[in-house]
Amino acid sequence: MASSYNLNPVNNYHDPGSHFIQTITRRERIARQRLTCYTPYADIVLTVRRDKNMVDNVIKARTLPLHKIGASVSAPSGHHDQFEHSHARKNLTSREKWSVFAKFLFMQQKYMMRSLTTPYDYLVLYLGLIWFGLLCLGWMLIAIVLYPLLPKRWGRTLGRRVVMLGFRMYLASLSASRRCHFDLAALDALRGEPPLIIAPNHPCLLDAVMIISRLPNVACVIKADLMNNIFLGVGARMARYIPSEPLRKMIHLAVADFKHGSHLLLFPEGTRTTQDPVNPLKGSTALIAQRAQVPVQTILIETDTHYLRKGWPLFRKPAMPITYRIRLGRRFDAPQNTQQFMIELQDYFANELVQGSAFHPAGTITPNTISSH
Repeated sequence: MASSYNLNPVNNYHDPGSHFIQTITRRERIARQRLTCYTPYADIVLTVRRDKNMVDNVIKARTLPLHKIGASVSAPSGHHDQFEHSHARKNLTSREKWSVFAKFLFMQQKYMMRSLTTPYDYLVLYLGLIWFGLLCLGWMLIAIVLYPLLPKRWGRTLGRRVVMLGFRMYLASLSASRRCHFDLAALDALRGEPPLIIAPNHPCLLDAVMIISRLPNVACVIKADLMNNIFLGVGARMARYIPSEPLRKMIHLAVADFKHGSHLLLFPEGTRTTQDPVNPLKGSTALIAQRAQVPVQTILIETDTHYLRKGWPLFRKPAMPITYRIRLGRRFDAPQNTQQFMIELQDYFANELVQGSAFHPAGTITPNTISSH
């Protein structure tokens, strides 16, 4: 049996502008709070569920038939004074009655949509992770056979194109869900460009996936541990990706790879961003650019979510929809002074990222700005 009780004067919610008073009802063994809302006319009764963020969501609306609206109905026991306070009964026209009821129906519909999208968001998240794992595992089974058989040049070309297509399929499936949006069209301008270093900021785990999905000939510098990963290791070896350690070998392999006309994807931060606007940058970007005498093309990645940021659990659902946007930044010439170059690069990222961060408030990067998936 639900029990009703009056809140103390400090916590009692009374908004004269909203035209209803809320009283709390509780059911045993149910942690979620439900509130029963009475309109000042006693014509509409709402059942509202208050979530963990203290946001009230209408889950049920009841009204008297229109021909009975205006009948005298007393306030709930113990709430008469509050019920009558500043809300003397009024005679409403039929149009006004419909307007009041329509407002609360809209609130109810909004909650119902949220109730439907939350399970769908989990479905998108977990099916997306499974799909990504299957793509990687499927290519691993093929690459493990082809890797020792194909000449290095053919293996490199095939490996990089397959990874590009696989990542593109993965992002396209997320875009099709309408819960993830990717604005990556700016990267298409880099196709056919001569050798260069692609140097993005690194807000999340999807950064390399997004960039590689648009470019067919990219050598990616990855963590050495990933070369032995069951899902990514064989594919990374086939594509001749470059382990980040040891440093001297990494620089040597990166410089040598430019001879094949490829681009080098290298995150100057060395790891995902943990402090705004970017982490202190590593000097390897300048060393490789100086030795190979290639330019450095900066990439600016911005998002309205912290999903897969450093420390984010893989299976934790973010608030959705989520949006990622990539912009081409300044292209730096091959440096002569590596130390001065890294200072300039650090300052550039700090000043160019909108709002001083790669992470925008939720919902501020809207799907209307997305030009391509």
